[in-house]
Amino acid sequence: MKIVFATGNVHKLREAQEILGEGYELVTPASLGITEEIPETGDTLEANSLQKAEFLRDKAGDALACFADDTGLEVDALGGAPGVYTARYAELVARREGHPDPTVNHDFAANMDTLLSELAKLGPDAPRTARFRSVVTLIAGGSVYSFEGVMEGRIAESKAGCGGFGYDPVFIADDYPDLTVAEISEEAKNAISHRGKALRAMAEWLRAHPLVDFVTPSESAVRADCLRCIAAGSRRQSPLLLCGRTSWLPCPRKPSFWCSANRKPRSTVQDMLPDNSRPRTRG
Repeated sequence: MKIVFATGNVHKLREAQEILGEGYELVTPASLGITEEIPETGDTLEANSLQKAEFLRDKAGDALACFADDTGLEVDALGGAPGVYTARYAELVARREGHPDPTVNHDFAANMDTLLSELAKLGPDAPRTARFRSVVTLIAGGSVYSFEGVMEGRIAESKAGCGGFGYDPVFIADDYPDLTVAEISEEAKNAISHRGKALRAMAEWLRAHPLVDFVTPSESAVRADCLRCIAAGSRRQSPLLLCGRTSWLPCPRKPSFWCSANRKPRSTVQDMLPDNSRPRTRG
C-alpha cells in the first residue's frame, strides 16, 4: 500500500519506512511531481501538520492516503520556544533583534548556536528542561486522524556527537542522560524519539484499520493498479472490484451496489463465481 509522506528529508523518510514496515511503501511529493514548497503557516504543531497533509491531499488526490508531521522543540526557560519555529529559529531571533538574515532559514547549525546563546543570556541557573513534540496527521478516505509523540529531556551545555540531524547534538533525552541524541545509535533514537512514537501510534492504528477500509468508490475507480472488474456470474451480473491484495468490494460505477456492510470474505465471493470466471489474484 502506497502512502504519501509530506517530506523531502531522507532521514525522516527512512525512519518512517522502518517503523511502518514492509506492508507500506512511502512515496514523497517529489516522486509524484509535486514540486511546490509545502506550506506551514500555522501557529501550532497541530495546525501545521494538518495544513501540510491537506496540501498533499489536494495535490495528489484522494486515491492515495497521505500523512504529514510537524515537530517542535519546546524549551521551558524560553517559554516553549522555538516551538513551531524550530526549523527557522535563528532567522526568527535575527529578525527580532533587527538584523534579519534569510540565509540561516532551516540552517540547524545556526539554530543550535542561537538556542545555546539564548539560554546563556538567562544565566547558569536557568532550567534547561525541554522536550521534542511531534504531531502526525493522516488523511485517508476523506477522514483526518492525528497522532502525537513526545521525547522529554534537556538542552546540553554544548554540541556533542555527529549522528542524527536537526538539534540532536544539543538535546539529551531522559532515556540516555549521559549522551546527546547525536551520540546514540539510530536504532536507539528511533525507539525513544518523539516522531518514532507518533509514527508507531499511527502504524498500530493502521494495522487495526487497514487502509482498504477507507477506499471510497471514487478512489477505487482510479486505482487501476490493484483493482480489476469482473462479472459475478450470469445470475448476478452486478460487477465487482477485486483488490488482489486485500478484499472484494462492490463496483463503484454502480453506487446502488456499494455498501461496506455487504463486503464479503474473498472465499465467499469466489464461491459464487464459475470456475472459469475467477480471476487470478496478484501476489
